[in-house]
Amino acid sequence: MTEGARAVTAYVGVGSNLGSRKLLIEQAVEALEDSFQDVEMSPLYESEPLLAHGGRFLNAVVSLSTTESARNLLDRLLEIEVALGRVRTLGERRTSGRHAAQATASTDSAAPGEEANLSEARVIDLDLLLFGDDVITEEGLIVPHPRMTERLFVLQPLVDLCPEVVVPGGVTRQRSSALELLAALQDSEPSNA
Repeated sequence: MTEGARAVTAYVGVGSNLGSRKLLIEQAVEALEDSFQDVEMSPLYESEPLLAHGGRFLNAVVSLSTTESARNLLDRLLEIEVALGRVRTLGERRTSGRHAAQATASTDSAAPGEEANLSEARVIDLDLLLFGDDVITEEGLIVPHPRMTERLFVLQPLVDLCPEVVVPGGVTRQRSSALELLAALQDSEPSNA
């Protein structure tokens, strides 16, 4: 941690749909514990892949405390992915020499016209969802994660960790708690009745 900097609570989405999914997630969390303070993980959830090939995803959300910048946190997430065997395709290449995601803080993003590369299975996937109450829009880094409010496998574990956490404006410019966003998403899901 950086001396004298303000501590920020960040939330990271963790997922895997290849190999020993639970073990890979546990190893990712251990790596986060080695780098950051107050690391907590939600329960695990299984979900169908939205765009990815391969089996079902195992997902969780991790909260952590850091005095590092959002960009440095993202760089660390990418380093952990590589250490755990994540191999990126052309559509997942990084820019700026600092390994920043090309489109968002989500490491599952592809550049325009490269959407097909989103379909790669993932041994591990670490997405920066929230960084305190910051709204960040810069090349290679968008926080809050632009699709997190559309994903039950993100909102449910986030609510398990901290239901009152506020998701700042971002694209919608509205501030809502994770619990409110989860309820809205569940209300919008088609009924199976």
